[in-house]
Amino acid sequence: MVKINVFTRRLRQAVSQRRRYAANPQKYLAIQKRWKERHPKRSLEIKRRSRNAHPETGRNWKLTHRKYCNEYTKKYRTKYYKRNHDFKILLLSHYGPDGCLGCCWPGCTVADVDMLTLDHVHNDGAQHRKLIGGGGHRTYSWVRKNGYPDGFQTLCGSHQLKKEILRRSAERKRLGL
Repeated sequence: MVKINVFTRRLRQAVSQRRRYAANPQKYLAIQKRWKERHPKRSLEIKRRSRNAHPETGRNWKLTHRKYCNEYTKKYRTKYYKRNHDFKILLLSHYGPDGCLGCCWPGCTVADVDMLTLDHVHNDGAQHRKLIGGGGHRTYSWVRKNGYPDGFQTLCGSHQLKKEILRRSAERKRLGL
C-alpha cells in the first residue's frame, strides 16, 4: 500500500471539489455565501489577501501587467544597487587604512569593492549579529545609523578567512588540543 502524505491528500480533495463545483456554479456560490456568513473574520482576511486582484479579470494585477512590472523592477533594482554600492564604498573607505578604500592587513593591496568586507576587530561578529538581528547587510546599515562606531575594519575576503583560521588555531593551542 502506498502511503500518501497530507499535502497530496488535500490536493486531491481540492481538485475533486473544484470539479464538482464547476458542474454546478450556483451551488458553489451558495456554499461560499454561507461560509462567509459563518466566518466573517476569516472572509475579511481573504479579502485583504486578494486586495490587489484586478477588478475585471479577478487575477492579480501583477500577473496581468507583467511587462510593466518587469520594467519597473529593472529600473529600481539598478537605482537601489547603485545607491547601496555607493554606500558600501563610503563605509569601507571610512574603515579602510588611512580613510582610503583598501584592506587593513599589513602588505595587502586589494582595493576592489567586491572583494572587501567589514570585519569586527575583536572577533565578536556573531554576538553582534545576534544583538542587531541580522547578517551583513544589517550590520552595514546598523553601522551607518550608529554613527560609524569603533571596533570595525576593512579586510579582503582572503585575509578575513586567514584571521579566522589564526583565531581558531590560537584557541586550540590555548585549550591544549
